[in-house]
Amino acid sequence: MTIRIKTSDSQSLPLDIQSLLKNMGRNLQLSRKRREMTQGDLAKAMFVTRQTVARLEKGDPSVALATFLLAIFCLQREKELTGLLAPENDKLGMLLDLRRLDSRKKIRSRESDDLDF
Repeated sequence: MTIRIKTSDSQSLPLDIQSLLKNMGRNLQLSRKRREMTQGDLAKAMFVTRQTVARLEKGDPSVALATFLLAIFCLQREKELTGLLAPENDKLGMLLDLRRLDSRKKIRSRESDDLDF
């Protein structure tokens, strides 16, 4: 299922997400400027319009995630993303796994107690 968000609907996003998008856009812009690239240079490398790069840098939620990832790749920052969703960095997920494992152990120990004659 694909969810599309129109620019006019960006206000319906949670404020934390809006802030995150704006921050990521500013960071993208800083990376581009540090490489002495114009928006046009980056757009050319990405095969998109300069306006698309400008929208990325503003944190426009209607720009596709793949387009954002392409910009990161063109700026040679993609290696920084590899650990983003890596299971070993998911502390909440690991905690939930441990809780489930612990509850299974308790169930098994109760079942084995019932077999004690």
